[in-house]
Amino acid sequence: MMFKWNSETWRKRGKYFCLEIKHWVSDFIETRHNWNVYAYIYPKHPAFNEIKENKLFIDHEIQNYFHWGLTFNKWHKEGDKIISKQLGSDYKHLDDNYHRCSRLEQTPCEEDAMRLFDYLEERNNIGMETSKEDEEHEVKK
Repeated sequence: MMFKWNSETWRKRGKYFCLEIKHWVSDFIETRHNWNVYAYIYPKHPAFNEIKENKLFIDHEIQNYFHWGLTFNKWHKEGDKIISKQLGSDYKHLDDNYHRCSRLEQTPCEEDAMRLFDYLEERNNIGMETSKEDEEHEVKK
């Protein structure tokens, strides 16, 4: 028997970060529709160096912008160098009934992601001076 997986992803890129809403559907588990919001934070973002631990309970205010806190924390590397910190949350907590929701509009994911986006954008604007070279380098990636 083959299991079927379907997924769709929405992304919004900010300066030195990217947000992703992921919806994946499975035909073999009880919670058919699964929803996640992820933030990929890159080295030039102020929060990158402030997030010091690769675990679920971190001492940083960003966790307040995820649905019931972090349920995912993965650091991506190239060799020994960390190139992004991926933080995320799921929508499968007690009393979350989003496993029945097949459309993004039926969930709070987009609203939550936009709050997180605004927070990360605001953090970029506080005390951050970037040169034209930095901006050109980021665009070329």
